[in-house]
Amino acid sequence: LVGYSQKTTKSDVDGWVLQLDLEGNKLFEAMPKSSSGQDEELWDVEINHKGELLAVGKQTVDKTDRAWAVQIGNGKIVSDYLLGNALIGEAKSLTAATDGNFVVIGNTSPKNRTHFEDIWVMKVDHTGNDQWGGARYLGDNGFQKAGDITPSALDGGFAIVGTTNSKSEGMTDMWLVKMDEQGEIAWNTTYGGHAADVGNSVVELSGGGYALFGHTWSYMPRAKNAILNLILTDPRGRELESEIIII
Repeated sequence: LVGYSQKTTKSDVDGWVLQLDLEGNKLFEAMPKSSSGQDEELWDVEINHKGELLAVGKQTVDKTDRAWAVQIGNGKIVSDYLLGNALIGEAKSLTAATDGNFVVIGNTSPKNRTHFEDIWVMKVDHTGNDQWGGARYLGDNGFQKAGDITPSALDGGFAIVGTTNSKSEGMTDMWLVKMDEQGEIAWNTTYGGHAADVGNSVVELSGGGYALFGHTWSYMPRAKNAILNLILTDPRGRELESEIIII
């Protein structure tokens, strides 16, 4: 488990890591932080087939969010490092690739005028070495926000879910992007109605399709708040069925 911890409202925010065994017993707990006293948060963790653990999130450096990674091994924090340059921005999620590396996604820094409000994708090893020769960027001239990434067992690629208004019929749409193992876009599609729709999570189904989870305002005014939204697709992203859950 990963997250962040703050002892008091005036203290620094530190990353938080908790490792449990299969029965829920605590193996170790740590709060990794930078030596420079910056704020850090961890948002996702993944293990590869070699047993290597990598957690990602953000470190705030001079009021700018940077992609931060923490290497975990043998019940301790091995190292931590920043991914990419200052324009990359925060890391949101990651998944393990079949070759033992990790594919990380995040959101570009507001200071990045070339790729403003885009989703970025990087492939790294567990020590942070770039495997693709730089980040891939997803987005047009509008707003994009990363949600989640899952591996595709059928072809070794990846599926990314997020949110965009670049292709939207409504305010924003849930966005599914399929990438091959080299990080090239194979196809992408959006889902949504007349208002705002947001993509938060994606998993591959046993038949090769995807289950997407997010929330929507496109069914208002049936609920005062956003409505949870589950969408099932075929392997090409074509919607098969969906269900909304009013909260």
